[in-house]
Amino acid sequence: MKALNVCGTEFQDIYEDIMSVIPSKAILESKTRREMFLEAIMNNDDKEVRYWLSCGQDVNMRIGIWANDILLHNWRERCRAGKIQAPFFLIDHPSEDLRPMPIDLAIFYCAKEAMRTLLLSGANTNHKVWFSDVTDDESKLVINQAMSKQREFREFETKDLPTAVYDRNVHRLVLGMVARKVIFIFLFIFQYKFLIIMI
Repeated sequence: MKALNVCGTEFQDIYEDIMSVIPSKAILESKTRREMFLEAIMNNDDKEVRYWLSCGQDVNMRIGIWANDILLHNWRERCRAGKIQAPFFLIDHPSEDLRPMPIDLAIFYCAKEAMRTLLLSGANTNHKVWFSDVTDDESKLVINQAMSKQREFREFETKDLPTAVYDRNVHRLVLGMVARKVIFIFLFIFQYKFLIIMI
């Protein structure tokens, strides 16, 4: 056995027990393969992205509600700092044509290597996607109506999405640069005070 997918079975709850007795070279998959494909993109793990594509994952799939848990968890972990909330895609948008594709996730998470692989694999760059302010209602991400009304454009062509992501400073959030900025300011103030003392 090389791989066993236990997602959605009774074995999913005893994942750790199974891992303790099967050969170390075997792979036990506790999530769906398309979820692991999206995870690889968000983590910019190019080797994993290529692996899942070779296993038949659709480079042009529309990401729907099936990805809610994994995207919500990732958004909570990486796209928030204090009270800052980041914009995101709407995976349960009433119009399926405005739900994100894998290439959109790669753009959002600044996953350059994964993006290159997706493009070389035939990713569709001629589509629209909904991208605007969302809020966390504890079970899924929903439109933040108050913030979203202030944004005139919420539907973006793929070619315009990188600019929209950059304009919204999303790259600073997903790369943890908000915390770095706070540390930098603190260090700058400390050095400034130190210089005053020295003078």
